[in-house]
Amino acid sequence: AYTRPFHHVVIELSGVGEPDAIKRHWDIGVEVGMPATLMTEIKRTIAVVDSSLFGNDWIDSRKATARNEEGSQHSGLETVGQLLAEQVERADLVLMNKTDLATEEELKTTEEVLQALNPDAELIRCTYGKVSPIELLPEIPHGLKYPEFGKGRNFRWAQNPHVLQIRVKVPASAKSKDINFDIGRTWLQIWVKGEPVPRLQGKLFGRLKGIEEW
Repeated sequence: AYTRPFHHVVIELSGVGEPDAIKRHWDIGVEVGMPATLMTEIKRTIAVVDSSLFGNDWIDSRKATARNEEGSQHSGLETVGQLLAEQVERADLVLMNKTDLATEEELKTTEEVLQALNPDAELIRCTYGKVSPIELLPEIPHGLKYPEFGKGRNFRWAQNPHVLQIRVKVPASAKSKDINFDIGRTWLQIWVKGEPVPRLQGKLFGRLKGIEEW
C-alpha cells in the first residue's frame, strides 16, 4: 500500500450508524492531524434499504422498532423511523435491496418515500445486494489512478502522459560507461559494472512507446 495506495476504502456502519456523526468525527480527525484522515476523504455515502419493508416502516415505525431492539434503545434519535430518514437524507446513493421479496405496491411505496426524503440521491434496485463496484464507488482521481511520482530503494521516479523519468543512486566513482540499461516495453534493468545484482530491476505497470523489444 505504500508504493501503490488504495483507490477506495469502504467502511460499513452498523444498522444504527449516523452518517452525520461519522463526518463530524472525520473533520475532527483532520483538525488534529490524524494520518488516515489527512490521506483520505469521504466521497460518497451509501444507504441500503429493504424494499419490501422500508416504505411501510417509514409510514409507521412501530413495527421496525419492535424488530430492532438495538434501534429501540438508540438514544440519539426518537424513533427508528427518524434514524432511517437520516440515513437516507444523507446518502448520495440508495440501494433498494431485496426487490425480489417486495410486491409492486411495496416497491412503489418505498421509491416514493425515498424520493421524498432525498430527491437528489441516485436509486438503484438490486437483489442480494448485488451491485457493480463501478456503480457504487466514486471516480478515482487521476493523480491516484495514475501516480505522478514515487520512490523505492535506491531510486525515485516521476511520470506524465509523455515521459517516464527514473533516478537511480550509483557510486560516486561510477562513470557513464559503467552503467548498463536494459529496457523493454514493460520492464527495465539498470546495472553498475562490477556489481553482482542490478541496481534496479522490475516490471512497469504500463507499456513504454517507441521501444523495440529484443
